[in-house]
Amino acid sequence: MSDSQPCFEHETEATNDAQLLRDLRAELAREEAAPPAAIHTAVQHAVAIVSGSVPGDSIKAAVLAAARRVAGIQYVHDDIRVEPDGNESDEQILACVKIMLGLDAAVAPDRLVATVANGCVTIGGHVEWPAQAHAAVAAVRRVRGVRQVVSTIRVDGLPSLATMRARLVLVFREAGEKTAGGIDLAVSDTSVQLSGTVRSHHDRELAETTIRGLIGVAAVENHLIIG
Repeated sequence: MSDSQPCFEHETEATNDAQLLRDLRAELAREEAAPPAAIHTAVQHAVAIVSGSVPGDSIKAAVLAAARRVAGIQYVHDDIRVEPDGNESDEQILACVKIMLGLDAAVAPDRLVATVANGCVTIGGHVEWPAQAHAAVAAVRRVRGVRQVVSTIRVDGLPSLATMRARLVLVFREAGEKTAGGIDLAVSDTSVQLSGTVRSHHDRELAETTIRGLIGVAAVENHLIIG
């Protein structure tokens, strides 16, 4: 009995690696930035080995991020070579810029807009903190083919819509109200518009007071209807 146990464990491990390899290849197939013909994969003892060549650092980063998303992979060994072709079009650069911004945890990509002309990237929008603007510019500069980065990002300290919604939910809950789900938010510069339906005058005033008290909000337009 004891002689057969190591063999059983070895077979189980091999089966797990085979399943992880299938999951890894499926995840890479879903990653639009990954050129499937140029990427080679293997899994040994739950360690993913990713090799091949890609034309840019942003694509390499996207491939590795996809591999790390696979449940069960303990470590990703990077053996990918970056071999630029030197002929990136503006469309390719823009696609890589969006990928790089999405991968950087310090950046708020949903609040930024980028355009590319002759390798020059102009990035605009607004963020809460100066560090987010600096991180966005740094991320764009890492993209292969970018010749220049022009930043028109505004640092206005205005919270994201997700932050404002979360604050409303918390305040309404603490006040004993059932929900703030009927309130819609929109932002224009540093002004916030409230619309939708609430249950009472108290809820209407509570929503406005909550948003007006957030750092960065200069004005609140209250269009909430009581119903």
